[in-house]
Amino acid sequence: MLELVELATGDDYVICGLCAEGYDLSYSEEFISRLEASAQKKIWNLLKTTAQHGPLRNTEKWRALHGSGQGLYEFKSKPYRLLCFMSEGVRHGGHTKKGIIITHGFRKRSDKTPAKEIDRALRLKAEWSGDP
Repeated sequence: MLELVELATGDDYVICGLCAEGYDLSYSEEFISRLEASAQKKIWNLLKTTAQHGPLRNTEKWRALHGSGQGLYEFKSKPYRLLCFMSEGVRHGGHTKKGIIITHGFRKRSDKTPAKEIDRALRLKAEWSGDP
């Protein structure tokens, strides 16, 4: 079973990471924690900015994954990626906010997002939403 871990909160959005039940860190936090300090800082700033202002229009930092057909997006901080999906109702502090749910992170080594990373994100999304 998967749980949500809050990563960043703004006025309208809350960004969460998926976490295996019984663990303290989300898959995305585990990934980020293994990066060098400067890369960690860039990613956390990107998440905080997005939580405050919503998804960015800068395709160098945020974009929809075309071809996956399942509503996946990616946060981009060269050469790292955090795959995610949108959620209309995430509870935060007694309120419901728009949510961005990060499935996991990886280092991108080619122009295309690897199919295995998309498959992992889709599998985690389905598990979280209770789809078979």
